[in-house]
Amino acid sequence: MSLNSPTDTVKSTTAASGSVNVTPSLELLNPGTPDSTVILSDRYDKYLKLITTVERFAENYMKIASANVKLNDQLSKNTLNKDLPNFEASPDGASAVSGSANADITANASDPTSTPPAEGEMDLNVFVYSLRRNITTLYNSSVQLESQIRTEVLPPLKTLYSEVESRKKEFLASSSKHQKELGRLRTSSAKDIRKLGASISLFNTDANRADYRRDPYILKRSLINNAVTQVQNENDYVDFLENNERALKALESQILVILQDTFNTMSKMVANYYGNKSVAFQSVNNVFQGIPTDKEWNNFVAKNGDYLVSTQSTDSSDVVFTQALANVSLSSLATPAAAHHGNKLKRSYENLQFAGKDDASTTPILEGNLAKKEGSLKKKYNTYYYVITRSKFLLELPTGAVDTSSPTLVLYLPDCSLLQAKQDGKFKFTLRGKDASNILKVRKRDYSFKASSGDEFLTWYNVISAVNGLMVTNEEQRNAQGESNGESDEEEELPSATAPSSSVVDTK
Repeated sequence: MSLNSPTDTVKSTTAASGSVNVTPSLELLNPGTPDSTVILSDRYDKYLKLITTVERFAENYMKIASANVKLNDQLSKNTLNKDLPNFEASPDGASAVSGSANADITANASDPTSTPPAEGEMDLNVFVYSLRRNITTLYNSSVQLESQIRTEVLPPLKTLYSEVESRKKEFLASSSKHQKELGRLRTSSAKDIRKLGASISLFNTDANRADYRRDPYILKRSLINNAVTQVQNENDYVDFLENNERALKALESQILVILQDTFNTMSKMVANYYGNKSVAFQSVNNVFQGIPTDKEWNNFVAKNGDYLVSTQSTDSSDVVFTQALANVSLSSLATPAAAHHGNKLKRSYENLQFAGKDDASTTPILEGNLAKKEGSLKKKYNTYYYVITRSKFLLELPTGAVDTSSPTLVLYLPDCSLLQAKQDGKFKFTLRGKDASNILKVRKRDYSFKASSGDEFLTWYNVISAVNGLMVTNEEQRNAQGESNGESDEEEELPSATAPSSSVVDTK
């Protein structure tokens, strides 16, 4: 059995406390004293591991703080160094552009620990400034947390580890020294016991009594002298172990207090950091949530009303605005309606003024509806809108509306022949000419026109005759009919016509 084994100790348990009473052995060479060196060393190791665990936690959390410094720096650069919106300031000066002193005051007032500002003081410029300020706060808080862990948390932990490790080494070195000395003394005592035994054996056989150095008394006296030294060293070792156990008990409490204080300090640092983050976000959110939904538009209109159309509207926009906010979602975002509004800016083209509007050349000589058919094969007449311009063109348009400005037929009247005219209930006349709107070279064609009344017929006939610069005679009519190669109106026979009597039309 090992000399240092605690199992050699005689143990008894008291009924009252349940504590173990250890009675040392009376054997000189086998004291049975427990040696707590190993378990104390293991105890030191456990606390060293605990310190290392807390230290590693702090170091890695410092890395998190360092990473947050970089991330917040990127957040700052990607947010603050980009183009920031600068909305119109309130016309009454209640808020100003981003970064102004007034925006700073309003943003500071949005701190959750202070009295919130009035709703009207919040606007998007204050929000942008508050965002910038709190991003800077987040960055500074990250830098501060990293610095605090580096300078206030890690150094005490490293010092504590070094001190505990030093005490462990010192304890193990002293314990080893004691154990070596006790081993030497016990070896010497064992040797003396063997000598004493041999001397007693010789004494009983009456041999070598002449040698006093082998006298049992002398050897016993020498053995007792060594035994006293051994026991004294053993007792010193017991004191040494007890002192170290008591010291370790106190040291454990001190380690725990230091670790608790250090971790508490770090916890406050981290809590303060996240508290600052929470306050920063809450501050920005308070500003954002405090902005009336129509605040910025009202500021925008107040500054740019002269350049906006809706400010001149005679319709109310409150109903549309209220409806837009009644059910806000990504799928129901406002889109321009196809509604028509009353607006002071709307104009009527009849009242427009422009250069040349009243020039005589732009005023038609005659305009109105006529029925028309082409050639002699077609019998159906179609109604179109016709205009005789001051340039002596007869223009055919689909309707009289201004949005139909491209003519479908253009006849230059001085180059046309007025062939037939019939007023007796038919109100027809025929023009022969080339369509100037046709880019291809075409032959002259006959175009028959029919008015809706006699007066209308006379008006058109006289104006066209005047624009032509001639009144068609019967002989000219017959010659013109000969040139038409026998073409005639199959719907009815039109006799030769002379110009009806009518008032002179001004064609200039």
